Order: sequence, then C-alpha cells, then structure tokens
Amino acid sequence: MKHRDHARGLHLLEHFVKRCKDIGVDCWAWIVTGDPKNAICIEARRIQPDLLVMGSRAFGHICLMPSAPWYASSAEQNKLP
Repeated sequence: MKHRDHARGLHLLEHFVKRCKDIGVDCWAWIVTGDPKNAICIEARRIQPDLLVMGSRAFGHICLMPSAPWYASSAEQNKLP
C-alpha cells in the first residue's frame, strides 16, 4: 500500500470512528493488508463482531452482495484461514 493511500485511509478511519464515538457507538477500525476476502474472514473470525460494516467505492449504498454469504459459508466449509 502506498504511503499516501495508507495515510488517507487512516485519516478516514479516525474521522468515522470519532463520529461513531461522539454519538455513543462503540467502534474500532484498523487496516489489514492482503487478499480482501481472506483478510475479512480472518479478522471476522478473530474478532467475532456483533456487526461488520464494509464500504466499497463501487456502491453508494449499503447492499447485500450475493457473493458474500457464499464466500463466508465456503470459507467455513473449506476451513480457509
């Protein structure tokens, strides 16, 4: 990850974590590198969050991605990291 992209990502995370905490929502955020589908599954399994919110530059609204439930169930069945 380029230094500039990393710095911008950290700035955005800090901004939105602060906004959540300002309204009383307990929130943590961090940057993980690697293949997104594996990194997300690994972190979700490690943290076991009540809620996982992700963003994408391709969509303006939160929506259900048809491939996400498939990947999660496939990862569990195949014991992916």
